[in-house]
Order: sequence, then structure tokens, then C-alpha cells
Amino acid sequence: MGTEKGWVYRVDEAHGSLGWLPYGGHPERWRGTVITDDHTEAAEYVAALVVTDLVTEWEVRGTGQRHVRVIVWKGEEGDGPEDSALTVEIQPDIVTDPAARNRLGALCIRHRPRGAHSGVEQRSGRCHRNVGLDTRAEE
Repeated sequence: MGTEKGWVYRVDEAHGSLGWLPYGGHPERWRGTVITDDHTEAAEYVAALVVTDLVTEWEVRGTGQRHVRVIVWKGEEGDGPEDSALTVEIQPDIVTDPAARNRLGALCIRHRPRGAHSGVEQRSGRCHRNVGLDTRAEE
């Protein structure tokens, strides 16, 4: 024992000139803590859990994708991405042709690992229909 780690997450939604605001009609649903006891379950794992839940909700409810970011901190919630362990940004697919959308995938994700200054973001190598744990940067 003694290997448990607490990860705190929050989902924010882009609101144009208002900036980033808590996501959804019930923001407490998209803010919480995940306790892990496996060293392989780090910030990326927590973000993947939340993203998978978001995508599932969008698909089940048919609400469509949103421009959101999932912020993960180690221990306790910080102020924003600048002090996070990981920030994953999900941008809606802007392709309007359904046939093209199926070829290109549904989500484009960006993530900024801890230690990267605000101007550095890593882009996934492709768009993802099923996000899962793949947040690897394009080489």
C-alpha cells in the first residue's frame, strides 16, 4: 500500500470571448477525483477515462461534440492548465460531409504535458473516433 495517487480533473468548455467555463448544465458531474494505485495509471489514464465518458455521453444523447478541455492535476485542483499535470483539448470535427467525417474520424485532440510552456502543444498523429488512451504526440 502507500502507492495511491489522487488525480483531480475538471472539464471546461470554450465560450468564445468569455473564455473557458465549467462544462455542462451540471458542472459538478465533470469535476472530480480519481484515486489510482497502479503507477501506470497516471494523468493520461485519468484524462482518457474522462474523455471516454464525454464521447459516450455525446454519442448516446446525440448532442454532438463540444470544444472542451480536460484538465488533470496531481493531488488537488489548481487554477488552470498552467499548473496541471496534463491538459487535453477536444475540438469538434469541422468536416460537414458525413462520408468525409467517417474517413477522418470524429475528434481531434491536443494535449500539453506538464513542463511544456503555454505555447507548446503536442498534436495527436491523427483524429480519433475512439479516443481511448492514445494521446501520443505526432513525431
